[in-house]
Amino acid sequence: MAAKFGVNVTISAEAARPISVESVTPIGIAGYEEVLENGLHFFMTTAKALEALEAKYKAKKDASQAFKKGSIYRALKGIEDQAVNTQIILSVFTKDDDSDTNDEITECKKAVSELTKAKSRFGYNPNLIIAPGFSNEDAVKGEIEKVA
Repeated sequence: MAAKFGVNVTISAEAARPISVESVTPIGIAGYEEVLENGLHFFMTTAKALEALEAKYKAKKDASQAFKKGSIYRALKGIEDQAVNTQIILSVFTKDDDSDTNDEITECKKAVSELTKAKSRFGYNPNLIIAPGFSNEDAVKGEIEKVA
């Protein structure tokens, strides 16, 4: 009735919902993932990267093969939880199961430095670089600063 007398009425749902953020800042992730080949991989959105990983996990599960989800999957889930859609550039390395982490730190440093080749291969340069599980290591942190 108020709308008939020149009063603007707005009806809205009061429930909380995530706000999707379309970002133009490509994210580079250097990490380990069993189901991906070592090297660089490119995905146009966070959702497409997760879909590709989950399809590979499903294929492994259907074939009754054992696998572990790696640091890249956890990082992508965190980015998805923040509702950020942007280009994702993955630099994958292999993680062995021994307790000595020196090999992984060296491999992670190499994976971070591989991200410098992303511009020539995919046309996108990662403006934000993360190395989940390894960013706290001085050697990896120094490599990230050098590449960024």
